[in-house]
Amino acid sequence: MGLFGETIDAGAAQEGLSGARSEPSPAEPSTTAVAAQPETADAHPGHEPRAAEARLLGSGRASWYKHPGRTANGEQYDPNELTAAHHTLPFGTKVKVVNTRNGRSVIVRITDRTNERTKAKRNYAIDLSRASAQRIGIAGIGRVALYQVE
Repeated sequence: MGLFGETIDAGAAQEGLSGARSEPSPAEPSTTAVAAQPETADAHPGHEPRAAEARLLGSGRASWYKHPGRTANGEQYDPNELTAAHHTLPFGTKVKVVNTRNGRSVIVRITDRTNERTKAKRNYAIDLSRASAQRIGIAGIGRVALYQVE
């Protein structure tokens, strides 16, 4: 029995349900059109172009940090530069950091080491400079994937 008391043929009802969602509504964006378009820095501010051969290094939590003085590689720390601290990657390594919650990415250069005492309390994949974290939308702690780029 239908909503208003009319009789409904089960086959017609099933056919109507299967075809009801064949086209996305105007409120739902089409995912196929978005996936087919290449990502560019101009199309999405704050995004870096996809690296041709990026190798996954790992994933986990990321935070941002600041401190006065020099980084572990001897440079003066500047929170406005696109840099980061990592516990094992060589200094100068370029890493693409992707915020897994919003898809935004930034390429940073490893210039510092994570603090071993802090690492024992909170295990983070990477510590970002303030500018790097802001670029990918991390205000405190975020989930990221790390890729090495050439």
